[in-house]
This record gives sequence, structure tokens and C-alpha cells, in this order.
Amino acid sequence: MEDITECEVSPIQTLTATATAPTGSTLVWYDAATGGSIIASPTLNSIGTVTYYAESVNSTTNCPSLTRICSYFNHQSFTTFTNQCRGYYRV
Repeated sequence: MEDITECEVSPIQTLTATATAPTGSTLVWYDAATGGSIIASPTLNSIGTVTYYAESVNSTTNCPSLTRICSYFNHQSFTTFTNQCRGYYRV
């Protein structure tokens, strides 16, 4: 899974989170690192930022992973951005 930052173009791009679950597991996307709501379609198709969190769930035991990993999306009209998940800046 990777963080995505795009500069605005017309028409605006749709950014979609993707990740691969471990064998025998499925992914569930959330809007928070803990608790939160399930997100059926983790996308961003407007100017702004959003962070989604993926949790793997074992298909046999139905047990979730101990932690969730984040995917940060950023759509902006300029080229400087902040990556909040990994805490670094790029210019």
C-alpha cells in the first residue's frame, strides 16, 4: 500500500486505495486508526486530503489484525505536500 499525492488536473482524478491482504485474509477499510466506520470504497475525487486505514481479517477465524495501516491521499492544486502518515515533507 502506498500514499498518493496528485496535483489537480481537469477532469479531477479519482484516487483509490489498494492493498493486498495476506493469504487467507480479506481487507476491511476504515476511516480511523481504531474504531471508526467501515469504508466500502476508499477513494478521493475532490481537492483535499483523506486518510484510510486497512485491517486484515483472517477468513477462517474472523480475527482482525492487531493494527491498521494507513493510506494517505492528497489532491491539491500546487506541488508542495505533507505526508502525515509517514511524517515527512516533500518540496
